[in-house]
Amino acid sequence: MKAIICLTLLVSATAAEIGISDYYMGHLVRSAIPIQPRSTPDEICMGQLGPRCGDCETMVLCVGAGIPPYVNKCPDDAPYCNKANTVCTASPPPPGECDDAVTDTGFTCTSNGYFPHPTDCTKFYECVNMQAYLGECNAGLAYSADGTRACTQKRTTSTCGTFNCKTYPGKTRPYSTNSMYYAYCGVIEANKDQKVIIFKCLAPNTYYQLTDQTCKFECREVKFYADAVDPHYYFNCYKSGTKWVYTREFCTLGRVFNEAQQDCVFA
Repeated sequence: MKAIICLTLLVSATAAEIGISDYYMGHLVRSAIPIQPRSTPDEICMGQLGPRCGDCETMVLCVGAGIPPYVNKCPDDAPYCNKANTVCTASPPPPGECDDAVTDTGFTCTSNGYFPHPTDCTKFYECVNMQAYLGECNAGLAYSADGTRACTQKRTTSTCGTFNCKTYPGKTRPYSTNSMYYAYCGVIEANKDQKVIIFKCLAPNTYYQLTDQTCKFECREVKFYADAVDPHYYFNCYKSGTKWVYTREFCTLGRVFNEAQQDCVFA
C-alpha cells in the first residue's frame, strides 16, 4: 500500500507544482498506436528498488525481489516519464525518443514554443524544432494562451480566444485573450480552408499593436519591468486614471536591472 501511495505522489508531482488556481495542464494529442515498452517491468527493475520509467508514458515502481512491480500510466497533465528524474512531467522528451504525439503539417510554426489553435480555443500547438504537435485541453477548459501548456476554466465566451479571421480576411489580427499572439488571416477562397499563420511577440512583455502593426512593450501591472534591449534600463509601469503608462528609467553607477529583485544591482 505504501508503494502505491508513493507512486501516486510521484506521478502527481508536476500537477502539484503548478499551484495556480483554476489552471490545468493541457496534453498533446496521442497517436492511436501505443508506445511499446522496451522491456518487461521485471527486466526494468532487475533487483533495483524505487521508481523507473517503463517507457515514455509509464512509471514502474520496483518494490523488491519476488514482488511484482507496480505499473502506472502517467496522467494527462504530465504524460511523459522523465528518465533522468524518474517522475512524470509535462515536458516532452527529446525529438525522436517518443513518436506518439500527433504532428500537424497544416500548421505553420513561425518559432518554437506554444501557440493557440487558429479556430478552436480548446486546442493548441507545441512547436519543437519548427515541427507542430497538436495539443488539447480537457473537457470544459480553454487554452490560456499564456505561452505555456496551461488551460483555464471556460466560464464565459470571452474566455475562449479567437483571431476572428473570418471577419478580417487579408488582415493581421491579435488574439483576443492575449495579444502576444497575432495572426495573418488569409483571403477566403471558395471550397478552401482559410489559411491562418500565427506569430508571437518574442521579446518579454511585448504585445501586438494594431495601430503600428508591430510588437511593443506594454504595461499589464504596477511594477518595474526589465528592458529586454538594454539591461541598464527598466520600465516603471503605473496607472494614470484608467490608462497604463510607463517611464523608461536608467540604473546609475553601471548597475543593471534585476526584475526578480525589482532593483538595480551590480552585475
